[in-house]
Amino acid sequence: MTEVMSASPAPSSAGDVTSTEQEIIRISEEVLQRDGIKPEDDLFDLGVTSLAFIRILVRIHEKFGVAFTGAELGDDASIAHLSATVDEARTA
Repeated sequence: MTEVMSASPAPSSAGDVTSTEQEIIRISEEVLQRDGIKPEDDLFDLGVTSLAFIRILVRIHEKFGVAFTGAELGDDASIAHLSATVDEARTA
């Protein structure tokens, strides 16, 4: 299990979605039962509950083997930030 301590998000442009972002978007759309989530969307701005957020983090851990401590997210729960954090942990 890889534990993440910190990461700085790499912003993605609207047309440049990474494979990690695509997978986290898919996970988020399944958990939240909604379509059209974009990399720049913040899950809390979309109205995610704390339980749904935990479900998303668990699914990210299952898919990528990355466990979030909470500290690395700060106030940014965007798909782009989550993806950058996952990618950084996987290359560390």
